[in-house]
Parts: sequence; C-alpha cells; structure tokens
Amino acid sequence: MNDLMCFRHCSVDKSIFYLATRPISSSSVCPLCKRALRESHFIVPPFRIASPLTKNAVGIPHSLTIKPSSKSFVDYCHGDDLHVGVSDSRGRIHHYDEFGLHCDSNPETTFWTDCLLIQNKISQLTNIEECIQSDEWTQARYEPDTLNCYDFVVSVVNESEKSRVWTKENFCREILLPHTSRVGKFLLIFRRALNDILAVV
Repeated sequence: MNDLMCFRHCSVDKSIFYLATRPISSSSVCPLCKRALRESHFIVPPFRIASPLTKNAVGIPHSLTIKPSSKSFVDYCHGDDLHVGVSDSRGRIHHYDEFGLHCDSNPETTFWTDCLLIQNKISQLTNIEECIQSDEWTQARYEPDTLNCYDFVVSVVNESEKSRVWTKENFCREILLPHTSRVGKFLLIFRRALNDILAVV
C-alpha cells in the first residue's frame, strides 16, 4: 500500500492528503481556497505519512502478522474476517485455518503482502515449535468461532511468555486494537485520497 502525503495550505485545522505516488501537479489548486498550490505559501509543507502496513511479512522474525482473510486491506470492511499468524526466529510465518497448520517461508508468496506487522509488544516467540507439534491444531479440530487462527496465536504467545497469561479478550484490547485502529484511520484517509486527488480531512 502506498504512503500518503499531507500538508496544510490555507487553514490551520484542515489537513489535505494525497497519494505519495501521485505528486501535486503544476496545475493543482487548493480544494479549500482554490489558489494554485505551486504559487502559494503552505502553513505546513507536504510531509510523508508512512503506510502502517508491511509490504511482505515473510522473513521478519518474532512478530504477529494480520491480514484480511479473503481480500486486501484496501477492500476491507468493518466486520470482515481477519487472519493472523506468528513468525519464528527465521521469519517463517505459522498460521492455522480450516486446512490445518501452515508454515510460509517463501518471500515470493503474495499471501502476506500489505499486512499489519506487530513487533516488540510481547516476549520473543520462542516456543512456536512446541505449539505446532501439539495435536490440538489439526484440520479436524478447527472451529471457525472457538478454535481458529487467533486461538493458535494466543496459545503460542502464552507458551512463550510465562510471566503472564493472555486471554483472547485482553490480548485483543492491549496488543491488537492499538495497531488495527491506526490502520483503520490510515485506510479511511487513503480511500478518500484514492477517489479525490486532494482529500480534505
């Protein structure tokens, strides 16, 4: 996903955004005051806002990875299912679904592109191998609501972080929500910038 650019032109409380891959042209005008941007002063000159999504998570060790189950984040709607995995010390991503456990190690895979990556929030995930050898994470035992990819990740974290026991609820609240909320805010502006060359927020 592309980065965004942001500036303030004629208003101290209205920001204007555009895609970093779609630079301001010589004919661009401010959507607020209609003056030519190339010939006027900026209250805040354009600066880059990096996408919170990682281009490819394979190869990044000791991290949580989150993506929509069936589409990209650009097309994601509130309430759509998310898929989550966890990477080991070699950056291989382990995840669980209705077909059982998977281990993605090929950096050429497109499954984990433009996904949310979470690092440095929990202890090093050192016990993944022990978890994946458990009989619990089989195709036959998978249940969409009660034994799924999220249960697998929380189990891995609990095996690795002995000082605390995470429930699914507090793990979501303390670890996932701060990051997914940031992605949601970015996506809201990104989609407006996709539709409008200069999006006022």
